[in-house]
Amino acid sequence: MSAWKRVVCLYIALTLVYAWPIVLSLHSHLPSDIGDPGLNTWILWWNSQALPLTERWWNAPMFFPAPGAFALSETFLGVAPLTIPLHRAGVPPVVVYNLIFLLSIPAAALGAHALAYWLTGRHDASTIAGAAFGFSPYRVAQIPHLQMQLACFMPLALLALHKYLRNKRTRDLAVFGVCWLLNGLMSGYFLVFFAVLIALWMMWHVRTIRDAAAIGVTLIASSLPLAPLLIGYHRYQSAIGVSRGIREIEFFSADLSAIWAASPFMTLSSHWTLRPRPEGELYPGIIVLVIVVAASIHAYRAARVERTGALRRVLLSLSCLAGLVAIVCALTGGAEFRILAFKVSFTRPYKIISVALWLLALVVASDARLAVGWRRRSPFLFYALAAAAMFTFALGPVGRFLGERFLYKAPYSLLLYLPAGNALRVPARFAMLFALCLSQGAALGFARLIRPARAVPVAAVLTAMILCDGWVAKMPTAAVPAPLDLSRVDSSAVVLELPVLDEYSATAALLRATRHGHAVANGYSGYGPPHQFLFESGLHDLDPSVITALQRLTPLAVFVASDRDSEGAAKRVMDGLPEAQHVSSTPAGHLYQLPQHHPDIDLRLSHSLPIASLVATDPLFDPSVLLDGNLVTKWDAPADTRANVQFVITLKERSKIDAVQIELGPYRTEYPRRLRVEIGDEVGDLRTVWEGGTAGAAMLGVLSDSRSGTMTLEVLPSAVGQKVAITLIDRRPSLSSSIAEIRVLGR
Repeated sequence: MSAWKRVVCLYIALTLVYAWPIVLSLHSHLPSDIGDPGLNTWILWWNSQALPLTERWWNAPMFFPAPGAFALSETFLGVAPLTIPLHRAGVPPVVVYNLIFLLSIPAAALGAHALAYWLTGRHDASTIAGAAFGFSPYRVAQIPHLQMQLACFMPLALLALHKYLRNKRTRDLAVFGVCWLLNGLMSGYFLVFFAVLIALWMMWHVRTIRDAAAIGVTLIASSLPLAPLLIGYHRYQSAIGVSRGIREIEFFSADLSAIWAASPFMTLSSHWTLRPRPEGELYPGIIVLVIVVAASIHAYRAARVERTGALRRVLLSLSCLAGLVAIVCALTGGAEFRILAFKVSFTRPYKIISVALWLLALVVASDARLAVGWRRRSPFLFYALAAAAMFTFALGPVGRFLGERFLYKAPYSLLLYLPAGNALRVPARFAMLFALCLSQGAALGFARLIRPARAVPVAAVLTAMILCDGWVAKMPTAAVPAPLDLSRVDSSAVVLELPVLDEYSATAALLRATRHGHAVANGYSGYGPPHQFLFESGLHDLDPSVITALQRLTPLAVFVASDRDSEGAAKRVMDGLPEAQHVSSTPAGHLYQLPQHHPDIDLRLSHSLPIASLVATDPLFDPSVLLDGNLVTKWDAPADTRANVQFVITLKERSKIDAVQIELGPYRTEYPRRLRVEIGDEVGDLRTVWEGGTAGAAMLGVLSDSRSGTMTLEVLPSAVGQKVAITLIDRRPSLSSSIAEIRVLGR
């Protein structure tokens, strides 16, 4: 058996042992949980149900009736050539997902091994790289995210670039272009983050304009097929109005301490590492770090260069001084004073630390050893420095250590200036490139430190230690939900699953959808459509208005899952709906069918009635506040229990009233949960014409116009009067209720 066959068999065997719970339950379980794995199973399935990049494909059947649902998550088109044939051949979607997950582990290990073998020419050193990347502790932390597991195209792309520089063959550029394209189709994170590593690689390795032009043209040509995908993302996400805020991006940035934080899934290393923050498990393994550090020290000592220049000594002294000043400021609170007309402030230590670190970076950059390494295109020095750079980018826009800011602006902040640079919310995922670069540094470092004559047994021991450092004794799994039989419901019915509790409620519905094929109102993704908060909030409160609102759009099949409805509250809601037809009951839950319910009133014949006055019974209500010209009314709910906050509208004349419209505007998340509407001619002679939960009306309003979010409370039958009283009958100490502009419609 050839060496490469033995390598392939080794990584496959390790994968089978590493992920044995999944190997034994391909049909019934998913790795980690059914959250992101459930969503990604559904995404892989939908790629086989519609032609990619078509309107039908983009308007995937979740989050009904929101358009462009497929633009809210990764699409996994990079792996579609494998998954689509499997789905078309009848392989169950859960099995397809598990096969791709299992394949991703040896594929990553082999990619790193192949790159290291080209750089070192030794399988012993390359096995260290394969183990360090394919079974990296960071990959354990990312078990729920299939898009992060599918990282094999990055080392293969780098391998093709190294080959091109040595052999100048066009086919190597072609391989690089294919790997670049597939990597970009796999994940938006890898598309952007890997571009940073490629830019650094070119700065280090490329010396001629011809080579730079050839690689650049390859990048452009291989990126052109991505254009329809990126245009589609931009089109649908812009229409929905989704974006990432800087606080969200900072929250999912790595803390400097993350280099010593590992996933709790880890069998051994979780005992000596820190407890991780969300997306903050960047521990690469102590053995890999030791190899790279030891090789770096050896290379530094072996290099023979001239003595340190005076400028570098000055920069180093200034860096140490700035660091000392920062420490003093942090301990004392700093100070402010004036020098002539200039104000000098030392109250923000992180700015001073930033100066110290940049000065230190200049000291490192001006080291003659670095210049010699650059001239020689030292692979070890490149991958060691690139690993440090990737970790620095993982810190996000601002660097933090144990939660405290220590950088004014980190390098990642430059990426925010790129088009759609704020679309990626997890800078910490640069850690996958950190692990890749570190694996190559470890292989190259091992080859430098250990001679071939005694390398095999040493490499075997180190590889075993690396595997133990990143091993999971029993990979966590979660059972997929039982399938749902919809043979007795309307074929056009949209499925709604209750209760809506968390993301697992939604992904359970998506997993069942891969079996029954119906559109679902539930949904889960990286983003949410504008109406999703109202949908989930209303159903979490078991507000039946959400269900009746959906009935205006489509017939429904409502499934009440027994395992999430232990007290029977959701079932009682369904039993209380007069149009709900009970279809079947199983141990898994209860199935109901509801017909489509068309509006009972045509408001096109109505117009906004003129208002003479508005009187509030709540002193916290201020009708004089304006927002963009609209009347803003705001109830603040402190920790008291006052109820029945009310305001009374007096029309200019007695009219026939068809509806009351309440515009939410920017206060979508503060919608009033329950209202009562009363109409009459005198305050003491008002009769109730509408009462109930408002989540359904708010949801329909946002679906109609996400900017205004106008709730329409229909008066059936129309009532005649001059006064309209609106009462907030659901006061909660933890919630505020806000509305922007009120209209009374009638004739």
